[in-house]
Amino acid sequence: MKKATFFLFLMIFAVFSSPAVFSEPAAPVLGQVVATEMTMDGIAVPSGTTLLGDTTLETGSFPASIHLGYGPVLELGQGSSAYFEKLDDGAVRVSVGTGSMSFLGETEVMTVAANEALTIPSGFDPDHHGGSDDDADADTAGGDDGGVPGMAIAILTGVGGAVTAIIWAAQSADPPPPSPY
Repeated sequence: MKKATFFLFLMIFAVFSSPAVFSEPAAPVLGQVVATEMTMDGIAVPSGTTLLGDTTLETGSFPASIHLGYGPVLELGQGSSAYFEKLDDGAVRVSVGTGSMSFLGETEVMTVAANEALTIPSGFDPDHHGGSDDDADADTAGGDDGGVPGMAIAILTGVGGAVTAIIWAAQSADPPPPSPY
């Protein structure tokens, strides 16, 4: 039992003493990219790759769909490149370098050409068009980056460590003495 207690203490100390537990992610998660052929920051990546902030996305012979975390879907045309960044207010700015990008705006499909930029406000709801009185809902959407908070990771790691310690302690315990019967 002493081994299990020591191991549990060691796991909790290691997890909670790590500065990564309480720090922000290195780059904000913006969404996910679905494409047949693409590169991110010059590296070929598979379809379904997570799009992080401060990233350049380039398409090849086929367009790419970019699903932002809070709803909007962008389409980066074939042979196009764009730089994605998250602004301090939560909005996403997309600067098209080459080619074009399409985006469903409030009332119509917008196309952004090379050397132009588009800023998508935080909480933009592509299914909510026009000027109805429901605009208050847009302020609450999109506040989450989609990540797991550091404290939750620390707690889950501690619980996993505790279960592992209990299993190891049970396996390494001395077997009971043989029964006299």
